[in-house]
Amino acid sequence: MSIVYLDKRNAPGDRGFVDLYLAQSFDRGATWQPNLRLSDYSAPLAYAPVTPSGVMLGDYLGVIPPVQPGQPALAIWCDTREGDGDPHVISFATRPTADWQSSRSA
Repeated sequence: MSIVYLDKRNAPGDRGFVDLYLAQSFDRGATWQPNLRLSDYSAPLAYAPVTPSGVMLGDYLGVIPPVQPGQPALAIWCDTREGDGDPHVISFATRPTADWQSSRSA
């Protein structure tokens, strides 16, 4: 089970930045691996589209599962690192690894 989400934990003081994180469970949610930062840049919320419901970055993210065993999954999200809400994609392992950081691939 893989979940991607936007988080402010790396944001400096004003919390005006978000990063994409991954949470994975390999036992149907009984336990979870440490969260893994997938984005390589923090996205400034100042450039996110504003609506009456708030900023609209988190509405556009998802996970594409692997087609065959042993293939990576893909995380897709929009962030504002370029000053506009642009799409980004990164692959990640869908199996437990001894070195958790090696799960993220560029």
